[in-house]
Amino acid sequence: MSRTARSAAIQALIPAVERFPDLPLVEPDLEGLSPADARLATAIHRTTIQRWLTLEHLLKRHLKQPMRKMPAETVAILLGGAAQLVLMDRLPAYAVIDESVRLTHVFEVKRTSGVVNAVLRKISDSVVGPSDEPWAAAPDGLPAADGTTIKLKGKLLPKADNLLAHLVVATSHPMPLLQRWFKQHGRERATAIALNSLQNPPTFVVENEASQRWGGSHAELVDWLAEDSSRRVQDPASLASVAALNGLDFQPRTILDLCAGRGTKTRQLQQVYPEAAITAHDPDDDRRADLEQVEGVSVAEPKPGHLFDLIVLDVPCSNTGVLARRPGARYRATEANLKSLVQLQREIVTRALGHLAPGGRLLYCTCSIEAEENDQQARWIVDQAPGLSLDKESTILPESSIQGGSDGHDGSYHAVVGHTPS
Repeated sequence: MSRTARSAAIQALIPAVERFPDLPLVEPDLEGLSPADARLATAIHRTTIQRWLTLEHLLKRHLKQPMRKMPAETVAILLGGAAQLVLMDRLPAYAVIDESVRLTHVFEVKRTSGVVNAVLRKISDSVVGPSDEPWAAAPDGLPAADGTTIKLKGKLLPKADNLLAHLVVATSHPMPLLQRWFKQHGRERATAIALNSLQNPPTFVVENEASQRWGGSHAELVDWLAEDSSRRVQDPASLASVAALNGLDFQPRTILDLCAGRGTKTRQLQQVYPEAAITAHDPDDDRRADLEQVEGVSVAEPKPGHLFDLIVLDVPCSNTGVLARRPGARYRATEANLKSLVQLQREIVTRALGHLAPGGRLLYCTCSIEAEENDQQARWIVDQAPGLSLDKESTILPESSIQGGSDGHDGSYHAVVGHTPS
């Protein structure tokens, strides 16, 4: 049977069901799909991951057995079907339900077709639809990506007077993560951060170190980037880290980008310091292959004893500043995972300090908004060797245009650590 947008989305959701909350980085296989079907498959998959706890809450009201005891294929079909019925209002309910039932045959869980049909019909009946009303916490309304309200038939969500419990379901964030944000940022700002992660994040492009929001299509973006290798996609919050070096009267001759990923900040460094010799490295084979395409950069691990004037560390982190772009990261942001990441970051920093030249600077940055990964790490860094000082630091909280920001932006952190020779 031919593949469809919905079957591609469900196929990618099955391993997520099997491993939740530690979601694997699996995207739908779009090969052979039309552009429209590819967009639909991506939207179903993304929406389901992004609103997992919301969908689970609504589905459980109509299920007679725990979802963990059901076949993963059936759970994926239910979650994907509910995502379309509740959150993707332009799709006809009858088509979503019929296709979901058909998928029980495709994925060899035909015996659960009756459950899928009955439950999704009840889900469809429980939705009034989108409203132009700005979202406010209430048991009969879900926040939409644009800040408006999706009205429900009845009080299906936790009461708003217990805002934490309400936001867990309404915005699909684990309770411990929301509690952490309430403690660090306060009730109002924490709510805004949670809502920000539900938006469809804008794309920003950079040319000649000037950033602007992209207004064209994806195909047009691909063509625009291909015209000039110095052009790149980069959010303003990411752009700010290297820009923090401005005004420091500092012109490095040698630069090491040790956690370079696919080379976004590497390209930025080339633009800011065109005369510098740049070495970039990433431990991942695929990302390192992309780095090889950046002209004028040496892609290699730093040799023992090789010193650099500037070291950039865009370290692995919890990604809590970019949950709108990486929606599955919210479920992995546990205390245990955070402790593990902090330890990994310190190992990377310790290695990097061995390559920092006297008088040089280390730029430490994350796309996290957690203090343990950010300012607490910066203070740990300056305690690791004599002569280290914290020259600059900044935490940028994520903001969307619907919350009053100009064009919106991700969240991030950066710290500039200076080294004064003894």
